[in-house]
Amino acid sequence: MQLPRLTTTLPQTMALYEFDSNDLAGDFKTLWASSLTRRIGPPAEGVFTLDPNYQSAVYDLDSEYPKDYGNESPGDGLPPLPPARKQIMLVFGSPTSPEREEEVNRWWEPHLKQMTCSPGLTACSFYRPSNVQLPRLTTTLPQNMAVCEFDSNDLAGDIETLYASHLEGSKTGIFEPGRSIPPPPEGSFELDPVYQTGIFELVSQWPKTI
Repeated sequence: MQLPRLTTTLPQTMALYEFDSNDLAGDFKTLWASSLTRRIGPPAEGVFTLDPNYQSAVYDLDSEYPKDYGNESPGDGLPPLPPARKQIMLVFGSPTSPEREEEVNRWWEPHLKQMTCSPGLTACSFYRPSNVQLPRLTTTLPQNMAVCEFDSNDLAGDIETLYASHLEGSKTGIFEPGRSIPPPPEGSFELDPVYQTGIFELVSQWPKTI
């Protein structure tokens, strides 16, 4: 299930790695060295290739709704476990100019909350590109990334409702839960033509949820 505006072929797999680090640059040096020395084993030779368009990227969290989503400990002194993200939608874009950036920033905070009023959508978070990236990155990343998390038993229906709300909000500019979600201020933001919005379904994760 994808949005009607998708015009490209998405990568067949997507991995989401989550960091909680006070030294991201140092941690990435260790991760990259582990990959080069094969202490972290690669896929079997010839069976997998990285996508040349959707290049691996590192983003820093800016804001999220609900706050601290999925950060509850199961108890007994155990660290927080990640939520079961059954489906996620990745949205990439950038302000149209540096002068419009602050305007877009102000729009994101209420937009995250408005999105979670749509059926099946449990959380939304907003990220910016990190100063730390893998050495193999060769492209300019979109300046904004949103991760929208679903827990849906009717993904097609929920996506249809979400897209209809987007269309209605574009006409009215008014927020109405489940019916209308207003877009960014006109002319302030554009979706990325390469990193197009994609919806992915969970296959496996570690740590496992309880």
